[in-house]
Amino acid sequence: MVPPTTTSDEHATQRLLDAAEKLFAEKGFGTTSVREITTAAKCNVAAVNYHFGNKQNLYVQVFQRRLNELREQRLAAIGQVAGSLAETHDVEMLLRAFAQAFLRPLVDPQQGPMMLQLMMREMINPHLPPGMFVEEMARPIQTAMVNALTSACPGLQPKDALLCLHSLIAQLIHLIQARKILADDHPILDTEGALEHVLKFSAAGIKATAGGKQ
Repeated sequence: MVPPTTTSDEHATQRLLDAAEKLFAEKGFGTTSVREITTAAKCNVAAVNYHFGNKQNLYVQVFQRRLNELREQRLAAIGQVAGSLAETHDVEMLLRAFAQAFLRPLVDPQQGPMMLQLMMREMINPHLPPGMFVEEMARPIQTAMVNALTSACPGLQPKDALLCLHSLIAQLIHLIQARKILADDHPILDTEGALEHVLKFSAAGIKATAGGKQ
């Protein structure tokens, strides 16, 4: 990849990333052409090769940008409460901080649907380097949350903390999907009360798991 050297280059890079993200989400990697991307970005057709080397590298950079953003948001939320957990043992406070950081970008009316669609397409038809998602986002967040959970819950083993984290994430993803599919029939799913239920339910389960290990 040729690094941008001017403000114009930087603007072009951002336009290409924005256009590619939208098109990859709408159409998928294979059916999105370089020409479509450069046209949408108002760039010369050679701009993808100049800035990224090829379409594959552009695709990776689209995800790199989003994964970095999501990782830092979630780590910052965990970090804001982690220091007090050994004294307060406030599991629900930790879960709330994480859940809010997890949900906020995904339910954003502007970026959320596109981000979810992009992630779903990658899960169904992967084009990222093996392990990129885990190394760039999943593992750092898992490590931070496992450390925070075991600090908040004496007696909770790291392997159990990891399972509890995945249980929480599964519930949060279900809330996102349920809001789109079932909210008309079950409006309670589209309220803060639904999230509060998940947090209380998960906190109780985590405490019970920790208690059972003491």
